[in-house]
Amino acid sequence: DEKEAAGTAVHYAFGIASGGIYGAMAEVVPEITSGAGLPFGALFWVLADEIVTPQLGLSKGPTEYPLSTHVYSLASHLVYGVTAETVRRAVRGQ
Repeated sequence: DEKEAAGTAVHYAFGIASGGIYGAMAEVVPEITSGAGLPFGALFWVLADEIVTPQLGLSKGPTEYPLSTHVYSLASHLVYGVTAETVRRAVRGQ
């Protein structure tokens, strides 16, 4: 139970930190905000879910999951990207 709770906490903390980095980068390179956050969400999915997490041994490799799991995960990260961009715009008053 503790491992599952810790995993969830780390997942959300990583997401919050990444959203903050996205917001800071948008101030320097405004072009990254094109696409309403969808490119950010897709890139975040590829890097975090498909590459880094398996490399760190925190999940199985991408080929060990069915396509439906990847599609669901990608869709979730696209929603995350749009949410990050929506929050960024609201904070900036845009």
